[in-house]
Amino acid sequence: MTHWQSLGVSDLSLNKLLHEKLTAIENQYGYQPDNWPEQELVEVQALADRFSESRVYTNAWNKQYLKSLMERGFFISTIAHKMKRSRTWVTMRAIDEVEWTMTTADRDELKQYLNDGWSVNKISRKMQRDVLWVREMKERV
Repeated sequence: MTHWQSLGVSDLSLNKLLHEKLTAIENQYGYQPDNWPEQELVEVQALADRFSESRVYTNAWNKQYLKSLMERGFFISTIAHKMKRSRTWVTMRAIDEVEWTMTTADRDELKQYLNDGWSVNKISRKMQRDVLWVREMKERV
């Protein structure tokens, strides 16, 4: 008897492949998805049609991409837009201590605005970056 059957849920699933996969994973790793391997979660999400195959984001990928955007000083709303997530999703996963970085393209863009005499606030709005990031990067340039 499976976990779901013990709870009174019968095999009425419309997605038999998903049901079979979940049953196998639960038998092997237990009932807590936090304990399941990343690849198993990706396969379950694909079977459940939770996202298209062209947009398979693993937790590791999300964390790394989020970290890189935060280190480059992007606004929360800009990060949410780039990651196709909500502001709340980004805020809940925001990194407390960030070491600011910039790419070569960031450096070139910042230099251009500084040479044009733009204020830190104006650069921040234009580049969609945190004011503190702009100030620190201004000192590095």
